Amino acid sequence: MEAPQEAAAGSFGVQVGAFSTSEKAHEVVRRLAGAGFKASIVKKGGLYKVAVPGFEDRADAEKGLAALKRAGFTSAFVVPTERS
Repeated sequence: MEAPQEAAAGSFGVQVGAFSTSEKAHEVVRRLAGAGFKASIVKKGGLYKVAVPGFEDRADAEKGLAALKRAGFTSAFVVPTERS
């Protein structure tokens, strides 16, 4: 299994989910890629958090959130960018 990906530059991201297994997190990353989104995984507190990072400000992140929700990722929400 691949190592978690490095978060992209930017102050905000959109978290799509947090999972107890890396397999589930990677499955969601593949679904996101299929929908045209570049996601990363950050392991924190025993969870694998999947997010689309790299938004410069909250307004840009909100636009990304809207696009993710339109693509079916309805439980996504804006977060400050985390680093592994």
